[in-house]
Amino acid sequence: MNKGLGPKILELRKQGKSYKQISKELDCSTSIVCYHSGKGQKEKYKKRYKKYKLSHPYIPKMIHFINANKALKNKQKTKYKNIRQILRHKIYDFFKNRKTKMSNQSTFTVEDIIDKFSNNPICYLTGRQIDTSRSRSYHFDHMLPVSKGGKNTLDNLGICIKEANMAKNDMTVVEFLELCKDVLEYNGYGVTKSK
Repeated sequence: MNKGLGPKILELRKQGKSYKQISKELDCSTSIVCYHSGKGQKEKYKKRYKKYKLSHPYIPKMIHFINANKALKNKQKTKYKNIRQILRHKIYDFFKNRKTKMSNQSTFTVEDIIDKFSNNPICYLTGRQIDTSRSRSYHFDHMLPVSKGGKNTLDNLGICIKEANMAKNDMTVVEFLELCKDVLEYNGYGVTKSK
């Protein structure tokens, strides 16, 4: 949560303003206002976050995937916002009602992702096996990046090893494969497509 908002929120509450009024004035969500205003809210939030984070390793990744375009907009809007804090808040909002779709642009649920990748997912870029219990070793990737018009759809969701996704960055798959080909050829390897 944005620690700088806490004192401002409390001051506006003392002035008798409603959660909605404060939310509008400070350009933050009403749940952030509630978080800072209510007694015991921070502890409840931390318990809920920990519980849901542990319920399935795909959940934090899915939240990040879905909110990537919002994070991009926020990053473009101001470089001073902490995206991790924004995403934590969005995770909290999502888990208030687990039946809720992930965002207004999402058409899938956690169960859809589990069905798509089954029990033995492989990296869509390298073909390497992914151990979903090691959540830091893999990413959910927009195969067509948000920066190039990609959407938060299940069809555009790929699972890949962290290193491959970091190397791909905001390239399309075709652009990434061309780059890999150039790197290999420059280093003396021959590249031919087998399929």
